Amino acid sequence: MPFDPSQITLEADAKEFIRRYDARCKRILSNRMVLAHLLRATMDEFAGMEAEETRSISMSSKVNRVLIAWTNSVS
Repeated sequence: MPFDPSQITLEADAKEFIRRYDARCKRILSNRMVLAHLLRATMDEFAGMEAEETRSISMSSKVNRVLIAWTNSVS
């Protein structure tokens, strides 16, 4: 297979796109109110909670355990 320099450029562009996308997602999810709404809408453990209650515990050890378990299940 011949060397194709454009393929290297495409791969570099894709990696940069993924890096930027990841950084933007992390910035959005660092907002506790956004995270609270997402947790309430997607996770049974938080379904019955009010947004403020979810927001106040969004960085607690319970959330960290749930998020780690979820991350492990989708990877």
